[in-house]
Amino acid sequence: MATPAVFPVQIYYEDTDHSGLVYHANYLKYFERAREHLLGVQELLRLYHEDGIGFVVYRCELSFKQGAVFGDTIGSGHARCSRASTARASSRTPTAATRCS
Repeated sequence: MATPAVFPVQIYYEDTDHSGLVYHANYLKYFERAREHLLGVQELLRLYHEDGIGFVVYRCELSFKQGAVFGDTIGSGHARCSRASTARASSRTPTAATRCS
């Protein structure tokens, strides 16, 4: 099994809502940043411009266990990628956000 990729995300005040927790939609932004980081900007550009391949999120399901707060650093990831078919890759993240030490 592949080693999970971890992309630490620093939580800023601007990420939180009036309750002091990260606004739920921001987790999707963190996951997208992690995906871009995992694949690499140059490789994504090359795939798009040379091979005509782009990536879209087809489906996303989140379960919130504990909200992150201002000052936290979370691991937006621990993602494992696999090939689901010749036209689709699958990415599974066991936890939406894990606090990093």
